[in-house]
Amino acid sequence: MPDLPVLTRDLPGIGGVIRSQPEDFFVQEIPRDDPTGEGEHVIAEIQKVGLTTIDLVRRIAKSLRVSDRDIGYAGLKDKHALTRQMISIRDVTMDDLQRIEIPGVTVMWAERHARKLRLGELRGNRFAIRVRQVDALHAIRARAILDVLSRRGCPNGFGPQRFGIRQDNHLLGLCLLLNRPADLLNQWLGGTPSETDTADARAAREAFSAGDLQTAHRLWPGGARSELSAIHALRRGASPEEVVARVEPKITSIWLSALQSSLFNQVLSRRIDTIDTLLDGDLAIHHDTEVVTRIDDAPSMQPLCEAFAVSPTGPLPGSRLDLPEREAGAIESGVFDSMGLNQAMFRESAVRLRAERRTLRVRPTDTHVSAAVDEHGSSITLAFTLPAGSFATTLLAEVMKTSDSSIIETGVES
Repeated sequence: MPDLPVLTRDLPGIGGVIRSQPEDFFVQEIPRDDPTGEGEHVIAEIQKVGLTTIDLVRRIAKSLRVSDRDIGYAGLKDKHALTRQMISIRDVTMDDLQRIEIPGVTVMWAERHARKLRLGELRGNRFAIRVRQVDALHAIRARAILDVLSRRGCPNGFGPQRFGIRQDNHLLGLCLLLNRPADLLNQWLGGTPSETDTADARAAREAFSAGDLQTAHRLWPGGARSELSAIHALRRGASPEEVVARVEPKITSIWLSALQSSLFNQVLSRRIDTIDTLLDGDLAIHHDTEVVTRIDDAPSMQPLCEAFAVSPTGPLPGSRLDLPEREAGAIESGVFDSMGLNQAMFRESAVRLRAERRTLRVRPTDTHVSAAVDEHGSSITLAFTLPAGSFATTLLAEVMKTSDSSIIETGVES
């Protein structure tokens, strides 16, 4: 997936690297609602390092001897970071939580709550990210970039983690939507070797592309259960259509979500210089109510856009999606046409996708920049808050001006 262009390309970045150690990337969830103080669930803030959210849920369930299904969470957080996130657990006591002993896990606080947390029940996330191998004086550059992003908005693109380790999830989604099972299998199980492939996976892909299913099955890493299952089915004579039909829905939904994200990013790329400008025919979101309305007279509404009261949106296509008209509509149609797609394909797809209009920009708030020098050299720490659903990687790309793909391991979606 190509990197998104940056809005602040006329301002020099600070360069540097992140993730020298997990503690360099701190993120804390901002819950949408406060605990109710009573109910059959306990809500807790958990600090973790070295675990994904799914790993965390499994280990807590095992420790408390409860089902995974009784644990809710509002967001997904990466393992390569120091994170604080909210979880809810049904039918346990707060004393039970205090007795949890899991390496890398600390219960910060707990309180009773009326219901299970659901994915997405967040107002946003607070980040503190240390960038190393930089000139401490470049903190001035970082401040100038953050000031522009706070005024004009930060591009609300999907970060590289949305497109998978090989950055091709959207291509798999495209094959799925267009009902091209053979092409899908060639991309998924063969495809061009990637730097992210292990030596065995690379050899397995080459064997698959050469038609040697036996060798591909033998070489494929054991943890890749879905890939192994697909190759096994092909060896037993299943058709590409039958193999694709057996792929787990949670995997195909990831592919299709990546396709939606790719289309949005391409629209955003074409509008990177007008994310704070309304066009005639735009579908704009009112940030206070989240209501989307059509813009018929862009100049008259532009003052509200400059005040960050409204913003233009881009498409996450699905079974039902409102489309912009005139100038804004031509941009979106151009992106769909470039991929051989149209909205009817999503509407008629056997897989039902929820359509949504997503704001082209978000406003980072509570921004702070500090510089330090220690035994490891100089560093710059960026602190900021982003609304739920946005990616810290997009803001980092603006400030650092390094390849977005080079910070794929950040893996934290706001």
